[in-house]
Amino acid sequence: MTMNDWARFAVFVQESRKEPGCYGDFVREATTRQIRTDRRFVPSYHGYGYFTWVDSAQIPGTYAAIGYGGQTIIWNTKNDKFFIAFSTNAIMPELHGMAKLWFERN
Repeated sequence: MTMNDWARFAVFVQESRKEPGCYGDFVREATTRQIRTDRRFVPSYHGYGYFTWVDSAQIPGTYAAIGYGGQTIIWNTKNDKFFIAFSTNAIMPELHGMAKLWFERN
């Protein structure tokens, strides 16, 4: 997907979490922990939802989609912000640090 597609997807997921009913319930559940991860192998996240990494050790209250080619979307559940990065050389703790700064900014 292109950067524009990832941005549209980020907005779509964010808005879908707000939907009432079965579909909204599914998306909300999909973005919460369903499976606990082994921190030895996935140190940045405590768990995995249906389609997203959840329970970030560095930025609580977020969930993330991480693409095979280095694309990352991190959504904040406490506000309507999300953070998108494209990098095949990204180091997750560094991305999380930038996302945290963005989420905390007014």
